[in-house]
Amino acid sequence: MLQNVRGTRDLIGLDLVLYKKILQMVSDISLCYSYSEISTPILEYSSIFQKTLGETSDIVSKETYTFDDREKRSLILRPEFTAAIARAVISGGMTQNMPLKLFSHGPLFRHERPQRGRYREFHQLNFEFLGEDSPFADAELLYMLQKIVEALGIKEAVSLQINTIGDFESREAYKSALIKYLHDKKNSLSKESLAKIEKNVLRVLDSKSEEDIEALKCAPSIMDYLNKRSKEFYVQLLDILDSLGVRYFQNNKLVRGMDYYNDTVFEFTTELLGAQSTVIAGGRYDNLFKMMDSKFNIPAVGAAAGIERLMELVDNHEENSDSLVSVITLSQEMEGLKLAILLRGLGIKTDMLYFASLKKCIKRASKTRFTVIIGEDEIRSMKYKVKDMGSGEEVFIECHRVPNYIFEKLRLLNS
Repeated sequence: MLQNVRGTRDLIGLDLVLYKKILQMVSDISLCYSYSEISTPILEYSSIFQKTLGETSDIVSKETYTFDDREKRSLILRPEFTAAIARAVISGGMTQNMPLKLFSHGPLFRHERPQRGRYREFHQLNFEFLGEDSPFADAELLYMLQKIVEALGIKEAVSLQINTIGDFESREAYKSALIKYLHDKKNSLSKESLAKIEKNVLRVLDSKSEEDIEALKCAPSIMDYLNKRSKEFYVQLLDILDSLGVRYFQNNKLVRGMDYYNDTVFEFTTELLGAQSTVIAGGRYDNLFKMMDSKFNIPAVGAAAGIERLMELVDNHEENSDSLVSVITLSQEMEGLKLAILLRGLGIKTDMLYFASLKKCIKRASKTRFTVIIGEDEIRSMKYKVKDMGSGEEVFIECHRVPNYIFEKLRLLNS
């Protein structure tokens, strides 16, 4: 039996309409904030992600689609955007153009266990604000993301969680204290968290295991280990967000899964998607470019939004069909085709129904706004039956007047 690969899906019909609607809306908003679009290859060298995500990250250790090409070079299907965009900025000679705002979208690939809102091929919207180390850059990005959430009509469905993981000095001091605390709780932790203590202890904080959550209730807080610079950066960011009216909740256990993050981390989360609660996530990553090439010291902040998860939350008010008009020909195909061409020439989405069964035609036509029926009686009288599928009203219109009649009706409905 022919079927798609597990963890992938076909986008068609209303799903594809909604996908494009979200993409267009977000593209328009990002353009207002001076983001330029960039498109990177799906295929990259594996080293780009192994170097930046960290060898101990779940993505690199368990989730990437990695393979050797004929020349024995290790390649990878892009698992996230940020490292790929940093590579593009460096290799494309854009490092002298700072500050730089880049918007991207497209498919990513991770070998995870598929479930609602999580696919092995999934799609993201991505935003990178490069070359600014000010908390104002973080605040501007978060404000734009809030506007996107509002434009999509999901403001009440999501909440912004925010935290700081400090700079390297602050983080090292905190990690030492957290390791000491967790060693005393070893008997209460899950196997997964026990393995993370030595590799990357901060990821224990992100555990969804009930036993880990219980063990972490009295864990030390990162806020007690921030140095002066990190604390001032975070406090200033929160002050700016307050001034802008951005609503947020502080979550001191929020961390990121990639090694390149520092200071600000955030997530827009929802309770409507089960286990996959994160809809938009991001933070500051001042060290990424240096990790890729020591010549470049470019501060940055960015975010990514899962399109499939947004689609689950956004109400789709589109019509049940892409077409506004259905033409039922009842063996008068040529006359129907001529009318359809005239309607399409006026920019009206028109569907020609060639089915032999009138019942089947009417069922399909019920999804459109207007239906035109052309049978033998209509040809003899030179008047076509036009039915408003919304109100149920039926009128007979002289055939040469039908295109303009429908055009005016649609114009009035949309005014």
